[in-house]
Amino acid sequence: MNARELQQAVIDDLNDLFSKNYFKTPNREMKPLKAYRQQLPQFDAQHTDDFFPYIIVRIDKGSTETPTSPHKVDILLVIGIYDDATEEYIQMSGKEFEDKDGWDSRNLGTIAVMEIMEKIQSHYEQEPSLENGKFYFDGPFHWAMQDEDSFPYYFGACELSFTLSAPRKKMSQYV
Repeated sequence: MNARELQQAVIDDLNDLFSKNYFKTPNREMKPLKAYRQQLPQFDAQHTDDFFPYIIVRIDKGSTETPTSPHKVDILLVIGIYDDATEEYIQMSGKEFEDKDGWDSRNLGTIAVMEIMEKIQSHYEQEPSLENGKFYFDGPFHWAMQDEDSFPYYFGACELSFTLSAPRKKMSQYV
């Protein structure tokens, strides 16, 4: 068990967790969040889709205190949501729309990012084990919201700490 395997387990877990939650894309479609490893894929001339909505699953840092202590790995999740605050989005999402002139000023992009982080926190607090106990979320859980306006894109991040078995010394051929 290593940090790379943990990263893939978190990607698979988050894709499953959000498979039934749909968010608006810049292409005016509704799609579930997609988790990516370490960073967003590079754009090329053939790629016209935007990556929103997404979660980037980054291996942040890890450590072991002694050769026999558990391996601690911190995973950083970066969340990106698109919300252009139009009435069309509110109608597609099934939420009531109260503002006039086709714009919603309730800042639903920020609310969506917070709800995603809260769902992640609740999920790992209730089900801390991944891959049949290979990886275990044991906290802490930290989160942060963006501090600058980037309308219609909204961002947040959370950091989770997992415990996994540390690599052990190779045993002698006689043991």
